[in-house]
Amino acid sequence: MPRKSFNFSVFKPLSNTFLAVTMAVIFCISVTPIAGQEFKIESQVYMDQQTTPIASTVTLFQEKLVFDISIGPDGSSATEVVIFDSRNQSFELIDVAKERRVHLEQFEIVRIIESLRQQGAQDERLLALIEPNLQETIDLSGRFLRMANSQLVYEAKCESPTDVTLLPTYFEFLDQYTRLAATDPRRMPPFARLELNQAMKKHGWMPKEINLKLEGGELSARTLNLTSKHQLIGRLSDQDKKRIELARRQWLQFKQVSLSEYRDLPKVAEAPGEGDKRKVK
Repeated sequence: MPRKSFNFSVFKPLSNTFLAVTMAVIFCISVTPIAGQEFKIESQVYMDQQTTPIASTVTLFQEKLVFDISIGPDGSSATEVVIFDSRNQSFELIDVAKERRVHLEQFEIVRIIESLRQQGAQDERLLALIEPNLQETIDLSGRFLRMANSQLVYEAKCESPTDVTLLPTYFEFLDQYTRLAATDPRRMPPFARLELNQAMKKHGWMPKEINLKLEGGELSARTLNLTSKHQLIGRLSDQDKKRIELARRQWLQFKQVSLSEYRDLPKVAEAPGEGDKRKVK
């Protein structure tokens, strides 16, 4: 699941629109999410063939809120918390170390996405990311998906959850969290991952492992190769509930800042409400 939350500057700058390619690899059923559900997903991200994860998250689903918690090197402390409120489709991003937060409404994210789409469509080198049109290959018996175009390949090993009522809640969060990536110009645009989400949703599958290979093409000689692994757990532990309570307190106590300040971006990148003026040097 996503992520959120995972920021890896491993490519050279793609264009004036993007500082560097990064990836949140964390992670259409017409059913209303069920109130009172509690479950979690533990995720790790690996680069190339490394056996030590470069990022770890735990995503906690409780009632109408989702807490996506990035875990620090000590294996327990949170470095960032992303809270999704399904009641109004809004996000609260909390920087634990710097004790600051930013609030994002859905309409602000939509504006940023549309600005990103318009700017990216003007650069032919970015079309594979902005208009991915991925070709799907599927193994139904093995619950395996391959989604690819000329520049990137997703391969997803999936599972059908025992409790299918989790799926609407999960995909509601996953899609919104994927779109959130557009608010950080150092991360990969969300459009290709949204197509993968849609394919998994169509089959009623949740990912166990996702591999992304992204070729730099004309933009970079570097190839990005990331693998995320996900484990669905059907209940929250006492430690999980303590993490939620701490995140709630931080939500109330930490200073609210602008998006550009939260992301440590130049002021000209201040995106909420600035849709068509969004620029990144």
